[in-house]
Amino acid sequence: MLIKAVSNYSTIETEAILHRNSLFAMLAQESTGELARAARRVDFHKGETVYQVGQIAEALFIVVAGLLKRTSVSYAGQERVLDLIVPGQVFGDTELFAERPYSADCSAVGSSVLLCIAGDALRRVVAREPAVSARLIARLAGRQLEIEAELVDHQSKSGNERVIQFLLSESGGIAAASGETEIRLPASKQLIASRIGVTPETFSRALRDLADAGLIVVNGRSVYLQNAQLALHRRTAGEAGLPGSGSSSQSYRHGQVRGQVPAKIISHGVGRKPGRIISPLAIINIAGRQRMLLQRMAKSWLMLGRGVLPRRAQVMLRQSIALFERQSLVLGDCAGSDEAYEAWCQTKDLWQPYKGLLENVPRESDARRLFSSNEAVLMAADRMTSAYVSPESKHGQLVNLAGRQRMLSQRMAKFYLFQQWGIPANICLRELTATRREFSLALSRLCAAAVDQPRLQAQLDAVTRQWNILQRNLDAASGPDLNANSVRVAASSERLVQQLDAAVSLFEDLAA
Repeated sequence: MLIKAVSNYSTIETEAILHRNSLFAMLAQESTGELARAARRVDFHKGETVYQVGQIAEALFIVVAGLLKRTSVSYAGQERVLDLIVPGQVFGDTELFAERPYSADCSAVGSSVLLCIAGDALRRVVAREPAVSARLIARLAGRQLEIEAELVDHQSKSGNERVIQFLLSESGGIAAASGETEIRLPASKQLIASRIGVTPETFSRALRDLADAGLIVVNGRSVYLQNAQLALHRRTAGEAGLPGSGSSSQSYRHGQVRGQVPAKIISHGVGRKPGRIISPLAIINIAGRQRMLLQRMAKSWLMLGRGVLPRRAQVMLRQSIALFERQSLVLGDCAGSDEAYEAWCQTKDLWQPYKGLLENVPRESDARRLFSSNEAVLMAADRMTSAYVSPESKHGQLVNLAGRQRMLSQRMAKFYLFQQWGIPANICLRELTATRREFSLALSRLCAAAVDQPRLQAQLDAVTRQWNILQRNLDAASGPDLNANSVRVAASSERLVQQLDAAVSLFEDLAA
């Protein structure tokens, strides 16, 4: 094992690698030097073996560069990926300290560089460095818990749930309330599928399901997590769980949505099934988002017809439809009054013909029909949202107002694009001007409400900056290159709605 002849690291380089690793970060200089002298660099080409099943463990490895996999092979000859090992990770310690031979094969997925530390020197350092011993014990215990959790997941979680859990683990969790979190798949889909215990076909299907649901956008090896949609899913997944999962979330079972005002059970009128447990402000946020999605769908349809960022427009349209329908189920269950339920029913009835138009290939002859259908279903959705807002709730009114700003951001882009599709320019210009005026006035009200809230002020400052960019792009309507202007309007309206989505969440959190 490990008889490759390569240029070794210098002592200084080796000590720097050790200090960057959490296991050895606080070592005394004497111990660091001993490990550095007992370590050597080993390079592997793609497919080369690091160790095999049954081989005696004599070293610990730190991945400096590249990607490796630990695998086992069934009696039928099928390979199962047990672990994908990335730069910075340590491996080989379990077998080394258990004094047992390797129970799996390890090989390089691509060109890789390892630092190999002789086991005898490591044992001496661990014996006299209690801090290293404690970290090593914690690492081994944590790995045992991970294995147990994986066994439970493989028995109880669907393929879609395992895929989204893997993506979230790769991202380190979602910190932002809006926008996208980009991750790069560390290996091929086949390797990742084997690692999480699904078939490659299931992995690919799960990515499509999650993309159709608006939770991710996939572009080759890059996956863009849609932060706001994922946060919404965490709060309101309900009985449906992840798309295609057939599982049940705990979001409503404990009587409170995390970070919100105390939730209550919202019961329907006679003849309707019992409502879910969900925060009143979360309901307003969801209902308000429906208004935005209706405008975003029209914008995406128009972008497709005009050839404006067509690939992105197709994804946006598909995501918006899926998210609208998923949220509609939540809102139907949460309609706590006859007024809200009737408005929900009306919105649902108008939605079907509108969706039918959206699913047609965009043609200028359909633009007028889409214009009228969009306005009708938007009015119904606006009445539905208002029905969820209590006149006595200051926070509810602020969430509704901020949520309406999301809709207006898309509505402005919609009217801009409709001007190029045969809708009379005077109608579009009148509506666009009125929408811009409403947005500016509402933004001033929201800024006044956030005067003593630093986080909210900072977010609204970001909204204002993006709003100014969109205004400049809208003012360029008479420019010589309409397509380029349309691209700028579409892109800046997307960035604005992302900033607004984060602001709505912060207004929702004020009640807490």
